[in-house]
Amino acid sequence: MGGKSGGLIFDDSKHYIDHLAPFCAEQGWPLIVCEGTIAEMCNRYYPDLQVIQQSIWDLQLPETIVSCYPAKWLRSLFPSTASKKLLWLPHGHSDKGWCQPSFEVLEKETALVYGHRMEEAIRAKNPHINTVRIGNFRLRYWKKQKNFYDRIIQEELPPLQEKNTYLYAPTWKDREGNGSCDEFLEPLLYKLPPGFTLIIKPHPNTEHQRSAQLRYWQMKWGRKKNVFFLSHFPPIYPLLDRCDAYIGDMSSIGYDYLYFDRPLYLFKSQKEHPLYQAAHLIDHKTLPSIFSKKSSPNHLRKKIYKETFDHCV
Repeated sequence: MGGKSGGLIFDDSKHYIDHLAPFCAEQGWPLIVCEGTIAEMCNRYYPDLQVIQQSIWDLQLPETIVSCYPAKWLRSLFPSTASKKLLWLPHGHSDKGWCQPSFEVLEKETALVYGHRMEEAIRAKNPHINTVRIGNFRLRYWKKQKNFYDRIIQEELPPLQEKNTYLYAPTWKDREGNGSCDEFLEPLLYKLPPGFTLIIKPHPNTEHQRSAQLRYWQMKWGRKKNVFFLSHFPPIYPLLDRCDAYIGDMSSIGYDYLYFDRPLYLFKSQKEHPLYQAAHLIDHKTLPSIFSKKSSPNHLRKKIYKETFDHCV
């Protein structure tokens, strides 16, 4: 990959940060951003990343641009990209979103994919897309910067117990109806027993959609010593490393957590999904069991992880 290259986040999509920032840092490319809050988070959480903040009205873009936006969207928003090479970096691998508009507008762009699972899903939408397997670059970046992230975690999280720290990181309520926050967050908090810590990481789109509701939940529950709402903290692997179990739904974080081979609890949707094979499926009735159930070995966690991140892992 050449020298006149860089990443781009032109809006306030902070859920793109932990994809583009580690990728650009690994490649030695700058990341161009237009929003001050995005620049601050990139500088704070990615120590060797070159961050360039520009005005959206006067963008100076490199010849090769990697972004989480489909090429058709970028070319319609920024005509100057017509002659540039555009690389598409999907923001995570999950079993949702394949009916979203972003997949319907895919053309002949080059997609940078974790492995063959993502490759097959994308080509099912558009067989003409060129794919390049890049493996789990976010995991590689976290390992490289682990000392830095261990310090950051200590600075930004309360002292965590030696065990029984759970992460609830649901996806948002998209047009497919994914997302479990509205239905399950409070039942989960009511069932949280003493001796367990719950870290809640809302999806950035939930923060936009349900800002008032989130503030209410934070006011109601955030005073408890074993409940912690975490926002404005993009890197996911340092957080997953410190958690004993993951609670989620259709979020791509479930696939990320497979690396640690620890318990996954997923709120069941109406459709069957590959990740369900490696998880404990829960609903309102079985919710309390996640705090008493002993973890049992599940060989499918490692199997599905390798199938998802099968190149340069």
